Amino acid sequence: MVTFTDFFETTFPGVLSRALMSSGDRHEVEDTVQDAYTEALRAWDRIAHYDSPEAWVARVVRQRLWRSAGRWRYRGPAVPGENAAWVAAQGDRGHARARAVLTALDGLPGRQRVVIVLHCLDGLGQQEIADELGIARGVVVGSIGKGRRTLENALVDPGSRRPLSAGSALPEAVSDPLADVLAATERWWADRVAADSRARERLLRAIVSRSVRG
Repeated sequence: MVTFTDFFETTFPGVLSRALMSSGDRHEVEDTVQDAYTEALRAWDRIAHYDSPEAWVARVVRQRLWRSAGRWRYRGPAVPGENAAWVAAQGDRGHARARAVLTALDGLPGRQRVVIVLHCLDGLGQQEIADELGIARGVVVGSIGKGRRTLENALVDPGSRRPLSAGSALPEAVSDPLADVLAATERWWADRVAADSRARERLLRAIVSRSVRG
């Protein structure tokens, strides 16, 4: 059976990165992710035998972020957008496109952003989102519709009124650059976790401490 430490080190970058796509509030996201791993540690003897313990943690994170989404306020970039390797890999056009999508997402109300990310980035259907978040399908439909209209208005060239991603309609115009940013963010966090052993140990100690207190 894989140890919790190994599980944490291999899955933390991906779980955190995907959560950051759903919220511009990095502090709340980091606390939420840490809480989810704390729950996983408390029940590790059971969760370790699941087909995907990572999926369990990610679901806990999404459900908690949904409940707090109405309180979100944008506090700064959710991703390391100035990461030189990412900028070089994407090129000027790709970088501008991804930045435009992130800026548009930051303008969405918290709950619309969660649903749009689940729909456009994770590919979940309306009923799947409703079941996971414990809400009515109509709420999902409404959030997707309102979020799409906002993004459609934001992701156009002001002069030509053409979409920034020419010939591509939502959700593809949103999901493609979001996927690029997500991949870059996962690499950034993976490198950070691998390189900064002290930071990793502090996180693990905090999770263990919370678990013991709980």
